[in-house]
Amino acid sequence: EAEAVQYDATAEEDRGRFLIEKWTGKEALFKRDGTLKAFIPTDHDTLSGDLRTLTVMSGDKSYLLSVATDTPRSLRLYDNIDLLSKL
Repeated sequence: EAEAVQYDATAEEDRGRFLIEKWTGKEALFKRDGTLKAFIPTDHDTLSGDLRTLTVMSGDKSYLLSVATDTPRSLRLYDNIDLLSKL
């Protein structure tokens, strides 16, 4: 319900991004839990404080990245790393 209040307070032109931010956050929390078999968006509280959503640029495109972590203030992003060549 608190998310609905935030949505209602969001400007009309920003609501699409708001919904995507909340959705990616809920997915990150779901994946961190790892024990649930079904993704039910209302089961994940994006206001809990252990979630960080960032805008990440790749070339001229921007993406939203949500990370569920116990240390949301100390998040590091690495760019241009070819992980496949490390295997």
